Amino acid sequence: MGLMLLVVGIFGGLFIFIATTYSLAQAILTEGRLRWVHLALLLAVMAVMAALQFGSVTAARMLSAPLLVLAIWASVIEERWFKLFPLLHQIFAVIVLVGFVAI
Repeated sequence: MGLMLLVVGIFGGLFIFIATTYSLAQAILTEGRLRWVHLALLLAVMAVMAALQFGSVTAARMLSAPLLVLAIWASVIEERWFKLFPLLHQIFAVIVLVGFVAI
């Protein structure tokens, strides 16, 4: 069971890293609404991760609600298959919001 949790954690972290890197690229390269949504999404992901790093699960759960809203908004604004990246942020926000995070 421990090895399986480790593998799931590594792949989950990899997917969040890819989605966050995409949001950073969108915040730098695009303009208009899409830029600002991805910038806010990037800041929300960093805030949730910082709260988890400091061991405050309650703060992380409170911060994951705006993260979920921003990720849904980014999914609506994005075009074609690029909607997949905000979907990864949505999954991360729901996992933290529900409380499947162990410190």
